[in-house]
Amino acid sequence: MLSAVEAFSLSSELVTQLAKAASLMPEAFPYPRMGGEASHGQMKGICKVKGGTIAQSVVAQWARSKREPSTTAAVDALSPVL
Repeated sequence: MLSAVEAFSLSSELVTQLAKAASLMPEAFPYPRMGGEASHGQMKGICKVKGGTIAQSVVAQWARSKREPSTTAAVDALSPVL
């Protein structure tokens, strides 16, 4: 049986799991280069500095006409990672 804490420290298994992140960037602009991709790049850099990695990243279009299908696609893409 694995424990989340071993001798006042996080277990190595938990640290490995915490080092993986999923990224969801909502975007109101019509083109990915105008916000979502730039935000993803910043998040990726922050995770790298902290010793983590982005396992999956999704930019979801937040315009009214695209919101529902984009959100559904984002959940489908991120669910296996989480």
